[in-house]
Amino acid sequence: MTSTPVLTLELLSAFALRRDGVRLPVPVAVERLLAYVALSNRRVSRARVAGALWPDADPARSTGCLRTALWRLRRVSDGVLLVTGTDLTLCPDVRVDALESFAAIKRLQAGELAPTLPGWLTADLLPDWSDEWVVGWRGRWRMLRLHVLDQLAARLETAGRYSEAVDVALAALQDEPLRESAHRSLISAHLAAGNRAEAVQAYRRLSHLLDSELGVAPSPEIIHLVAQVKLPRADAARRIVGG
Repeated sequence: MTSTPVLTLELLSAFALRRDGVRLPVPVAVERLLAYVALSNRRVSRARVAGALWPDADPARSTGCLRTALWRLRRVSDGVLLVTGTDLTLCPDVRVDALESFAAIKRLQAGELAPTLPGWLTADLLPDWSDEWVVGWRGRWRMLRLHVLDQLAARLETAGRYSEAVDVALAALQDEPLRESAHRSLISAHLAAGNRAEAVQAYRRLSHLLDSELGVAPSPEIIHLVAQVKLPRADAARRIVGG
């Protein structure tokens, strides 16, 4: 008995199509085709696919390009797309890391607390692709995971897992250094752990960054958070806030 090959499509960090773990050589046009259909996550018309992937071509030429891409896909692997005369969809047995991660984000938003920081939560979606439709999906993915990182940091702090909360906040800041909610999570986690010096240092880094990049001060919420730090001198909190 021959087992059915396991096909996986990777869209986070970089594109890859694998059969039973072995990466398959995929032409660029086929990469775009598979990524577009996979991210659509539904049956999509051939005309829509052709127009999105070859936007500068007239309908006849873009349709021809799609036919060529489908022919080249068949030479790479069967069992990836379901193709009819009018539309395309991903075969149900194909695993897609981005779609699985979108589903995992919904579970995290619903209150699930991950035992460790998932690697996919710090991965970008096809970061080296500049196609207009990819940029839209990448922006959506990025905002979702940054929001979940904020939520996860707060839950870890509440659970007393302070070092993990710090790691999650730092992961968000690596992606978006000006994200004040992530700075707030970082400072709060340091304070909850009793690491006042680290909290003050994190605040000062934020204050300098916002001043140099945007010419603004940290939010009143963050200022109030750090002003509660008790230092030896009576005016310590005021000096912290003033930088």
